[in-house]
Amino acid sequence: MVGTISPEDYDGIAELRFAGVVGAVRNIPHSEAVYFDEQNPFETVIGYQTGQSRGRWWTERLDDSVGHRTVVMIRQRKGTRSRDFRTFIHDELGRALHGAGAQDLRTYTFMRYIAAMWSTPGVNHAGPAHRRHHAALVIGADSRQQFDDILKSTEVAAVVDRQERHITAAHAYTVDRTVPGIRMKP
Repeated sequence: MVGTISPEDYDGIAELRFAGVVGAVRNIPHSEAVYFDEQNPFETVIGYQTGQSRGRWWTERLDDSVGHRTVVMIRQRKGTRSRDFRTFIHDELGRALHGAGAQDLRTYTFMRYIAAMWSTPGVNHAGPAHRRHHAALVIGADSRQQFDDILKSTEVAAVVDRQERHITAAHAYTVDRTVPGIRMKP
Protein backbone atom coordinates (compact mmCIF):
# COMPACT_ATOMS: atom_id res chain seq x y z
CA MET A 1 0.00 0.00 0.00
CA VAL A 2 3.06 2.28 0.21
CA GLY A 3 5.60 2.72 -2.60
CA THR A 4 9.16 1.85 -1.63
CA ILE A 5 11.20 1.74 -4.86
CA SER A 6 13.91 4.40 -4.58
CA PRO A 7 15.29 6.39 -7.52
CA GLU A 8 18.77 5.13 -8.35
CA ASP A 9 20.21 8.60 -8.97
CA TYR A 10 19.48 9.98 -5.51
CA ASP A 11 22.61 11.68 -4.13
CA GLY A 12 21.90 12.59 -0.54
CA ILE A 13 20.79 15.32 1.81
CA ALA A 14 22.19 18.27 3.66
CA GLU A 15 20.66 19.38 6.94
CA LEU A 16 20.93 22.93 8.20
CA ARG A 17 19.71 23.43 11.76
CA PHE A 18 19.14 26.85 13.30
CA ALA A 19 18.04 27.90 16.76
CA GLY A 20 14.97 29.77 15.53
CA VAL A 21 14.66 32.71 13.15
CA VAL A 22 17.30 34.75 15.00
CA GLY A 23 19.72 31.84 14.75
CA ALA A 24 19.12 31.56 11.00
CA VAL A 25 19.82 35.26 10.50
CA ARG A 26 22.96 35.08 12.68
CA ASN A 27 24.27 32.16 10.63
CA ILE A 28 23.81 33.68 7.16
CA PRO A 29 27.60 34.01 6.65
CA HIS A 30 28.05 30.28 7.36
CA SER A 31 25.04 29.25 5.25
CA GLU A 32 26.37 31.14 2.25
CA ALA A 33 29.39 28.83 2.09
CA VAL A 34 27.08 25.80 2.09
CA TYR A 35 24.88 27.26 -0.66
CA PHE A 36 27.84 27.92 -2.94
CA ASP A 37 29.19 24.42 -2.30
CA GLU A 38 25.95 22.66 -3.31
CA GLN A 39 27.02 22.55 -6.94
CA ASN A 40 30.07 20.45 -6.07
CA PRO A 41 28.27 17.25 -4.95
CA PHE A 42 24.76 17.81 -6.37
CA GLU A 43 23.25 18.48 -9.81
CA THR A 44 19.74 19.03 -8.48
CA VAL A 45 18.80 20.41 -5.07
CA ILE A 46 15.23 20.30 -3.87
CA GLY A 47 15.18 22.45 -0.75
CA TYR A 48 12.65 21.94 1.98
CA GLN A 49 11.95 24.05 5.04
CA THR A 50 10.43 22.81 8.24
CA GLY A 51 9.19 25.97 9.95
CA GLN A 52 8.00 26.27 13.54
CA SER A 53 7.37 22.90 15.27
CA ARG A 54 7.93 20.92 12.07
CA GLY A 55 11.37 19.59 12.92
CA ARG A 56 12.06 17.52 16.01
CA TRP A 57 15.42 16.35 17.26
CA TRP A 58 14.72 13.43 19.54
CA THR A 59 18.35 13.44 20.61
CA GLU A 60 20.23 16.54 21.68
CA ARG A 61 22.62 16.79 18.74
CA LEU A 62 24.25 14.81 15.93
CA ASP A 63 25.88 11.72 17.43
CA ASP A 64 29.10 10.98 15.54
CA SER A 65 29.48 7.62 17.31
CA VAL A 66 26.39 6.15 15.64
CA GLY A 67 27.57 3.33 13.38
CA HIS A 68 24.59 3.14 11.02
CA ARG A 69 22.29 5.89 9.79
CA THR A 70 19.28 5.72 7.46
CA VAL A 71 17.28 8.57 5.92
CA VAL A 72 13.66 7.98 4.97
CA MET A 73 12.04 10.48 2.59
CA ILE A 74 8.23 10.39 2.77
CA ARG A 75 5.35 11.51 0.55
CA GLN A 76 2.01 12.48 2.06
CA ARG A 77 -1.05 10.63 0.77
CA LYS A 78 -3.40 12.91 -1.17
CA GLY A 79 -6.53 13.68 0.79
CA THR A 80 -4.76 13.38 4.15
CA ARG A 81 -5.04 16.50 6.30
CA SER A 82 -1.68 18.16 6.91
CA ARG A 83 -2.21 18.21 10.68
CA ASP A 84 -2.94 14.46 10.71
CA PHE A 85 0.16 13.82 8.60
CA ARG A 86 2.39 15.85 10.95
CA THR A 87 0.92 14.06 13.96
CA PHE A 88 1.63 10.70 12.34
CA ILE A 89 5.24 11.57 11.51
CA HIS A 90 6.20 13.18 14.82
CA ASP A 91 3.89 11.82 17.50
CA GLU A 92 3.35 8.30 16.22
CA LEU A 93 6.29 7.29 14.02
CA GLY A 94 8.92 9.40 15.79
CA ARG A 95 7.78 8.30 19.24
CA ALA A 96 7.74 4.63 18.16
CA LEU A 97 11.27 4.81 16.68
CA HIS A 98 12.60 6.59 19.76
CA GLY A 99 10.89 4.10 22.09
CA ALA A 100 12.35 1.19 20.11
CA GLY A 101 15.90 2.47 20.67
CA ALA A 102 16.87 4.81 17.81
CA GLN A 103 19.97 6.60 19.07
CA ASP A 104 20.15 9.55 16.70
CA LEU A 105 16.65 10.47 15.59
CA ARG A 106 15.22 13.47 13.77
CA THR A 107 11.72 13.83 12.30
CA TYR A 108 10.86 16.59 9.85
CA THR A 109 7.65 17.65 8.14
CA PHE A 110 8.09 20.18 5.36
CA MET A 111 6.27 23.34 4.46
CA ARG A 112 4.81 23.64 0.96
CA TYR A 113 7.58 23.55 -1.65
CA ILE A 114 8.25 26.90 -3.32
CA ALA A 115 11.04 26.75 -5.90
CA ALA A 116 11.64 30.53 -5.74
CA MET A 117 12.91 30.16 -2.17
CA TRP A 118 15.91 28.22 -3.46
CA SER A 119 18.13 30.31 -5.67
CA THR A 120 21.53 28.86 -4.92
CA PRO A 121 23.92 29.05 -7.89
CA GLY A 122 25.00 26.27 -10.20
CA VAL A 123 22.33 23.66 -9.42
CA ASN A 124 18.92 22.76 -10.81
CA HIS A 125 16.06 23.61 -8.42
CA ALA A 126 13.19 22.51 -10.66
CA GLY A 127 12.08 19.64 -8.49
CA PRO A 128 9.61 17.49 -10.41
CA ALA A 129 6.46 16.67 -8.46
CA HIS A 130 7.27 12.94 -8.36
CA ARG A 131 10.53 13.74 -6.55
CA ARG A 132 9.06 16.06 -3.92
CA HIS A 133 8.69 14.85 -0.39
CA HIS A 134 6.65 16.04 2.54
CA ALA A 135 8.63 14.60 5.45
CA ALA A 136 11.92 12.98 6.38
CA LEU A 137 13.27 10.76 9.13
CA VAL A 138 16.93 10.48 10.07
CA ILE A 139 17.43 7.32 12.12
CA GLY A 140 20.70 6.33 13.76
CA ALA A 141 21.64 3.04 15.43
CA ASP A 142 24.85 1.31 16.51
CA SER A 143 24.71 -1.14 13.60
CA ARG A 144 22.58 -2.29 10.69
CA GLN A 145 21.43 -5.20 12.86
CA GLN A 146 20.24 -2.84 15.61
CA PHE A 147 18.45 -0.75 12.96
CA ASP A 148 16.69 -3.89 11.68
CA ASP A 149 15.71 -4.76 15.27
CA ILE A 150 14.23 -1.27 15.71
CA LEU A 151 12.12 -1.74 12.57
CA LYS A 152 10.91 -5.16 13.82
CA SER A 153 9.94 -3.83 17.26
CA THR A 154 6.30 -4.02 18.29
CA GLU A 155 6.17 -0.21 18.70
CA VAL A 156 7.28 0.45 15.12
CA ALA A 157 5.34 -2.47 13.60
CA ALA A 158 2.08 -1.09 15.06
CA VAL A 159 2.67 2.30 13.42
CA VAL A 160 3.79 0.81 10.10
CA ASP A 161 0.51 -1.15 9.96
CA ARG A 162 -1.29 2.23 9.84
CA GLN A 163 1.10 4.12 7.53
CA GLU A 164 -0.92 3.76 4.32
CA ARG A 165 -3.57 6.07 5.80
CA HIS A 166 -1.06 8.92 5.84
CA ILE A 167 1.72 8.25 3.34
CA THR A 168 1.93 7.15 -0.25
CA ALA A 169 5.69 6.52 -0.48
CA ALA A 170 8.64 6.00 1.84
CA HIS A 171 12.11 5.85 0.30
CA ALA A 172 14.88 4.73 2.65
CA TYR A 173 18.57 5.32 2.01
CA THR A 174 21.53 4.05 3.98
CA VAL A 175 23.90 6.91 4.74
CA ASP A 176 27.44 6.04 3.71
CA ARG A 177 28.99 9.03 5.40
CA THR A 178 27.86 11.85 7.66
CA VAL A 179 30.03 14.96 7.57
CA PRO A 180 29.27 17.82 9.98
CA GLY A 181 30.15 20.98 8.06
CA ILE A 182 29.82 23.62 10.74
CA ARG A 183 29.54 23.00 14.44
CA MET A 184 28.26 25.77 16.60
CA LYS A 185 28.78 25.82 20.33
CA PRO A 186 25.64 24.73 22.26
